[in-house]
Amino acid sequence: MKERIQALMTEQDLTLEDLSERVDLSTSYLSRLITGERNMDVRHLYAIAAALNVSAADLLAENQNVAVAGFVGAGAQVIPFDDYPLGHGLTEVQAPAGIGKVVAAVVTGDSMLPRYEENDIVFFGAAVGPSDAIGSECVVTLADGSKYLKKLEPGSAPGLFNLVSHNASTMRDQRVESAALVKWVSRQRRAA
Repeated sequence: MKERIQALMTEQDLTLEDLSERVDLSTSYLSRLITGERNMDVRHLYAIAAALNVSAADLLAENQNVAVAGFVGAGAQVIPFDDYPLGHGLTEVQAPAGIGKVVAAVVTGDSMLPRYEENDIVFFGAAVGPSDAIGSECVVTLADGSKYLKKLEPGSAPGLFNLVSHNASTMRDQRVESAALVKWVSRQRRAA
């Protein structure tokens, strides 16, 4: 559980002091709970989970390895998914515990900065109909097979959708075949 809590803190850019404020415990006591020097009771487990925006079960779950299926465009031309033999991919990465069955892809492009950066790994669930993903950040598949990482909004007519970027022009009135909700992003450390 120590590694899981530390990974969540890193992903959320939280220091031990930040987390201790959220759970209303001293930094030293929280540190001893996380490292196992003190026994963590259920009350502390739920408080830490809530402060990290996950369930207590998520803190206790085992991580899973998943294949990276390909690239997803955040403003860049994309390489199609599933160009690899079944069960293989670009590489294999560890998915966070407790997020369920997911697929991973590497972000390419910068239209979703600062939320998603080049080479970040996004984990996303099963594809759903685009209407079920309105208002969410998704891996979107267009009718031509291209895949983008965008926020999905209604378009000007039924069956059309706008793909919204954080810092680029909106792709208006696109025919979207499916959308898969982003469940997690793993930041890839950048050289300073």
